[in-house]
Amino acid sequence: ELYPQLILLNSKSKGFVTKFNSYYPTLKSFVDNKEDREGFSDRLEVLQEMAMTNQENAQRQINELTDLKLQLDKKLKDFDTNVATAQGILSTDGTGKIDQLKNEILNTKKAIQNDLQQIALIPGALNEQGFAIFKEVYSLSKEIIEPAAQAGVAAYNKGKEINNSILEAEKKAAQEATEQGKTALEIEAAKKAAREAIEKSKQG
Repeated sequence: ELYPQLILLNSKSKGFVTKFNSYYPTLKSFVDNKEDREGFSDRLEVLQEMAMTNQENAQRQINELTDLKLQLDKKLKDFDTNVATAQGILSTDGTGKIDQLKNEILNTKKAIQNDLQQIALIPGALNEQGFAIFKEVYSLSKEIIEPAAQAGVAAYNKGKEINNSILEAEKKAAQEATEQGKTALEIEAAKKAAREAIEKSKQG
């Protein structure tokens, strides 16, 4: 913003010098001959107005440059403060926050994997929708999601396998109970027993 104004100010200053140079021989002649004082005064007044205008413009630019320097000094000071703070955080000799953060990430990753292993033992707990939400929530942290997502896939596949086994066992138990002429309650009891047997075997 200041740069174009400085160019304009420089141009006006050059214009003043050019105008003065063009007036100088005439002004000198007026002074030497002491003639046409009115013409001399007119030209001198023009130069004086130009000089005052340029002086005002120059002072305004100086003020703006001074303000700019103060702003830059403040920004540089703030930047130095931020750099010092960052160095303190990153320094292994300082607070050790980076190491602390790494440990927290590692512990979180282990906790996620452990939870997934426990969830996988519950049939249907990690369904397709749940796993999709899991991936979306942790996608913001790549360092966590990559190993955790692998554990999630394994848990999802294991849960799906358990569900399929239960469905097959229940279907088989119901078919056998029906063939044996058992009642509806007895058929449901047979299905429940088959389901619990599968769950117990998968947990073991």
